[in-house]
Amino acid sequence: MDGDRMTAPTRRRLTGWLALLPALAACSSPDAKFYRLAAVPGTVRPVPRLRVELRQVTLARYLDRSEIAWGTTSLRLEYRDVERWAEPIGDMVTRVLAEDLSQRLPQALVVPEFSAIGGDPDTLAEADISRFEANGAGQVVLEGRFQVRRLGGRAAERNRQVTETVPLDGPGADDLARAMSKALGLFADRMAEALAELGALRRTA
Repeated sequence: MDGDRMTAPTRRRLTGWLALLPALAACSSPDAKFYRLAAVPGTVRPVPRLRVELRQVTLARYLDRSEIAWGTTSLRLEYRDVERWAEPIGDMVTRVLAEDLSQRLPQALVVPEFSAIGGDPDTLAEADISRFEANGAGQVVLEGRFQVRRLGGRAAERNRQVTETVPLDGPGADDLARAMSKALGLFADRMAEALAELGALRRTA
């Protein structure tokens, strides 16, 4: 009798938790899906054997999170908890941009700032991206600025503001990642062009 009275509160607590399980299951989020950007081919440009260090790309703070940002209006963003980047987006953008530049400048060695390859660069490339998202009108918009500069000797540099838009093929996160990869490739085209200009200056120096 005494044993039954001692275990009754425990039974009530257990019954209460069991009653909550269906509600907790209904509120839980579905499994997240993870996405990444990929290098895309562009125009190959002949340059001398430059050694280019690509500094870590600076992103607007609103982009620097694991959830993918979707612009719904000019003033409002959505972050969808189940759609996430597979790695920190700043690291990913830097790595993929370096791959894009390497494809476009096959005679140059392009390495990200924290690459294990190391070595002393003769050229620095820096980029600052202020906007990189779907714009609510079926496009991805990339806005940013880059600077490339030669080190030592007759130093030279190029600074450019860039805006690129790429249409989305569909409404899904796969479509967004694909369009963002293309937009970053267009940004790389402009950087490669500027690096080729610096390379041409070096040949005539």
